[in-house]
Amino acid sequence: MNKPICRILIFFPLLFSLSHASARGIRVRIGTYEAVTLAADLPNKDAYLIPKEPGWTENHYLDLATLTVNYGLWQTLPLWIEEEPRLVGYDQQTDLYYDLPAEALKSIISQNNLNEKKLLHISFFKRYGGKIILLLLAALIIYGLIPRKKCKKPVTPQHV
Repeated sequence: MNKPICRILIFFPLLFSLSHASARGIRVRIGTYEAVTLAADLPNKDAYLIPKEPGWTENHYLDLATLTVNYGLWQTLPLWIEEEPRLVGYDQQTDLYYDLPAEALKSIISQNNLNEKKLLHISFFKRYGGKIILLLLAALIIYGLIPRKKCKKPVTPQHV
């Protein structure tokens, strides 16, 4: 049987058994997720104080964060960005974000002398890293499927 065909016949059942492998503990999580990244740590002023909720022992203050909706693996390797980043209010202690009106965001940015473009900047890894890793993985799989040249000269045992 031809080697590339044999490799393909072995590869495809392995590919389609990923859902079966996840039942054994190897979980491949692919999907959409929200990523909140701290963009600016605002000063702890009364203007940025979040109203107390039951169970809080100390004051919580608002910070600025970027919220992006990504599609990727294991919520750490974004393959592509579904929604461009936007600024939201963020509580670091509870890991909650708050949608703020545009006027409130503009006033917070102007009061703290912040650059909105720098706050909304996405790192190279988040923008292209997942695509590069996915392409490298696909290239590695394709390279493994390419047949090798056979040695034309037969190897004979030698006495030492």
